[in-house]
Amino acid sequence: MPIRLKKLIATILLVALVIVYA
Repeated sequence: MPIRLKKLIATILLVALVIVYA
Protein backbone atom coordinates (compact mmCIF):
# COMPACT_ATOMS: atom_id res chain seq x y z
CA MET A 1 0.00 0.00 0.00
CA PRO A 2 1.45 3.39 -0.97
CA ILE A 3 2.62 5.63 1.87
CA ARG A 4 0.52 8.49 0.51
CA LEU A 5 -2.62 6.38 0.75
CA LYS A 6 -1.75 5.33 4.30
CA LYS A 7 -1.30 8.98 5.27
CA LEU A 8 -4.64 9.84 3.69
CA ILE A 9 -6.44 7.05 5.55
CA ALA A 10 -4.75 8.02 8.82
CA THR A 11 -5.79 11.65 8.36
CA ILE A 12 -9.40 10.68 7.62
CA LEU A 13 -9.52 8.43 10.69
CA LEU A 14 -8.03 11.18 12.86
CA VAL A 15 -10.59 13.71 11.62
CA ALA A 16 -13.40 11.21 12.19
CA LEU A 17 -12.23 10.67 15.79
CA VAL A 18 -12.09 14.42 16.39
CA ILE A 19 -15.63 14.81 15.05
CA VAL A 20 -16.91 11.93 17.20
CA TYR A 21 -15.31 13.20 20.40
CA ALA A 22 -15.99 16.89 19.79
